[in-house]
Amino acid sequence: MSIGLALAAVAAVYLVVRGTDDGASNDATNDAGTTGATCIDDAAHVIDEKAGLCFTLPEGWTRLSEEEMAEQEFEVPTSVVSSPGGEARMLVFAWDADEDVLPEDEVAVSINAFVDAGGTDAPEIEPMSGTVDGYPSATASGSHDILGWFSTTSIRVEDRIITTRSMMLGQEPELKAQIEAIQESFSLT
Repeated sequence: MSIGLALAAVAAVYLVVRGTDDGASNDATNDAGTTGATCIDDAAHVIDEKAGLCFTLPEGWTRLSEEEMAEQEFEVPTSVVSSPGGEARMLVFAWDADEDVLPEDEVAVSINAFVDAGGTDAPEIEPMSGTVDGYPSATASGSHDILGWFSTTSIRVEDRIITTRSMMLGQEPELKAQIEAIQESFSLT
């Protein structure tokens, strides 16, 4: 199974679990008013202006073009980055959200999509709360024999939720470490 197909399977289940008629758009604008240390304009960083998120790319990782993202078989993210060889990808989404939606809620939806795509032998995955630039966040990750390794982070920024979903085929420790390094570099624009 390719990483694109695995992500498409998880994304399809995600859309069913999350719902597509909730009025949420995927074009949130940034009004956080903060600038993180990783928000510099160079080839080693991604500044996702639609989501309001910045992060550092490991060596060899690339950002998909808007045309490549539009070719995906699932909801169009604001950014997609891919490891060398395409064994791992991270997708970024941003939605307007009601004030009662917490990062843990959005992470739980992503976890359910991964578990549902994995079938009955999927793992138990628990979110961990944290912050990104002072805003509440939650992160969770887990492994599945068939689907590989999955990680998701959601950040609540005023009236929107920023969610990242990362997936890789297999269990390669170096790729896991690279995805975790990307997550640790998150800052808001």
